[in-house]
Order: sequence, then C-alpha cells, then structure tokens
Amino acid sequence: MRYYIDVASILVELQELRQEVRMLANLQREVDDLRDQLADMASLRAEVVSLQLAVSQVVSCRQLSSSAAALTATAPPADEAQPMSYNAVAIDLKRTGLKSQKKPVVGTATTQSRIKSVDTKRSIDVFVSRLHPATDDDDVIEYVATIVPGVNSNSVTCKRLKSRYEALHAS
Repeated sequence: MRYYIDVASILVELQELRQEVRMLANLQREVDDLRDQLADMASLRAEVVSLQLAVSQVVSCRQLSSSAAALTATAPPADEAQPMSYNAVAIDLKRTGLKSQKKPVVGTATTQSRIKSVDTKRSIDVFVSRLHPATDDDDVIEYVATIVPGVNSNSVTCKRLKSRYEALHAS
C-alpha cells in the first residue's frame, strides 16, 4: 500500500501558519504598548487632578486685588466671605458629594385660609382571569369592595372580557 503526500500543500500551510504567528506576536506587542500608554495616561490624570486641587486651594486662599498702580497678591480679610470660582466649587462638590437639600414641610393648616389642597383620586386597573364562567360582575365588585380598604362598591367598575374558552373560564 502506498501513501501519496502532497508536500507542496503542507509547505503552503506551514508558511501561512508562520505568518499568522508573526501577526499574533505583532498584535501582542501592540497590546503591551497600549497598556503602557494607558498606565501613563492614568498617572498623568492623577497628577492633573492633584494639581487642580492644589491650584483651587491656592486660589481660594488668596484674593487678587487690583489697584491703579499694580497688581499685588494680598491675603483676604478673615471676616469677609470669599466667592469661590466655578472650578473650585466643582472640585469641592466632587470631593464632598452633593449637599443635602432642605426637607419639605408636610402637615395640615391650623387656620382656615384660601389655600386648599387638591382632592386626588387613585385609579387602579386590575385584570382578573380564570374565574368560573358563572361568576357575575356584581360578585367581583363585592369581593373587591371587601378586600380593598376605603373602597365602596359604587366606586368599582367591572368589565367582562371575552375569553377564548368561555365554557372553561371568564376574565
């Protein structure tokens, strides 16, 4: 029994595999370079944030006053409130978080006034299925009025839907 081997096709496949290995090695080098650049950018970003914080502290500690002769840096008076720049406020909010908002006042008025609250009504839609076919709309209304607190049977409306299998169940 003789076996015939196509050495030329094996050589072509070997060359293609070598080329793919070289491409993968190049990709690995590129990925390593990108990781190094990302690490450099992260360290630069941290440095920029620390510099911004330092600058905002210096700016908030000093007030520049101008005179007709020259500009000189002076320390602000201790009893006078200094306006903060937008950047300093943003950095402060980022560091401390958002300030809490005032809580609303809730209650009832003790004196009669012209201000009145609006009466609100809440509407709840409920879908009930798989009821016995002989169940009547009034039965459902009475049941809802008994289980829901503060609801009377006059405020409940019921609409019977057409079921696919009316002989088996109702909705």
